[in-house]
Amino acid sequence: MTARALGDSSGHRPFDGGGNDSAGPDALRAMGLIDEAGTPIIDPARGKKTLTQGASIIVFAATSPQLAEIGGVYLKDNDVSRLDDEPRGLTADSIPSDVASSSIDPDSARRLWEVSERLLEP
Repeated sequence: MTARALGDSSGHRPFDGGGNDSAGPDALRAMGLIDEAGTPIIDPARGKKTLTQGASIIVFAATSPQLAEIGGVYLKDNDVSRLDDEPRGLTADSIPSDVASSSIDPDSARRLWEVSERLLEP
């Protein structure tokens, strides 16, 4: 079962806007997301957004007519993310946020679902 199938059967459509990880100040500084004073470094071209820019993806997912008939997609910059299979590490100058084709592979989703169900068995 995929996220799309879950969305279809429940009446809800799942989306992933990414960027939901939390990290402490040392990790944020090491990633180039905050400066020494703890002030956020804003650089949207490199994935470092303001709170408003980051929150806009949630509003887009909830209200966009573009998403009315689809679900189970990844979102970026208030649009459906493009596929990008070029391997990139997370650095201070590059925060990869496009979607690798392996992330939307139905067979991988099915295997993950099955493993997750087994892990939840008493």
